[in-house]
Amino acid sequence: MIRKSKNKKMTTGHNNPPSETQFCEELKKEISKWLEDNPVIDSLEKAKAAKLLLDRANLALKDLESERKKQVDPLNKQVKEINDRYREPKETLALALQAVKGCINVYLETVEAQKIADARAAAEKAEAAKRAAIEAEKAAEKAAEESAQGVIIDAINPVIEANRAFSNYEKAEREKARLEKSIEQTKIVNKTLGTRATSLREREELILIDPIACIQDMGVSDELAEAILKAAREFRRNNNRVPQGIKIEKTRSV
Repeated sequence: MIRKSKNKKMTTGHNNPPSETQFCEELKKEISKWLEDNPVIDSLEKAKAAKLLLDRANLALKDLESERKKQVDPLNKQVKEINDRYREPKETLALALQAVKGCINVYLETVEAQKIADARAAAEKAEAAKRAAIEAEKAAEKAAEESAQGVIIDAINPVIEANRAFSNYEKAEREKARLEKSIEQTKIVNKTLGTRATSLREREELILIDPIACIQDMGVSDELAEAILKAAREFRRNNNRVPQGIKIEKTRSV
């Protein structure tokens, strides 16, 4: 009855009743005006008037939510139907995509690992060829010095060996450079295939192994406290009690 009389007052001169949002707006103004005129409740009459406003506000909020749900529920149902229709093909295609990526990644990892191993072997071979060339050059220089001093020795073969060793060293260096360049080209191929940004790299994942130690180290932020309370409420629903470390604090209100 209270609600209807209020609606009549609001709809004077209009053919259609106000929406719940309009009614709540007018009721809010009425309550604000009452609070302005009565900042302190110091009598039974004022308490009864305040309780009447409280009841009307609670009823208005329920009606507001009912009107909102009446408009939103069909939309939510439509959205759910759309999401359900697209979910299965999206998820199955995503799984297929991951399978293809996995195959490509295995291939790339194998190729890159082999190229890295070949490059290391070539680097070792080039280093060995460099040492051999240095030793051969020293032998040729020594033979030339001894020959110049009249010592009868074979001074030609050391020079030939030194030239051969230096040629082998240059060849090994070219192979080393080729393989190192091949690794860079592999990275470009990886980027072209779209499975890695530049090259294959490890993925980092954080794993919680000691929650107590973690909280003691980080402290309890507002976000963490809210997450714990959310989990505690779920725990209470499932176990009919609050977990250790959580207390229930009750407050009285109208």
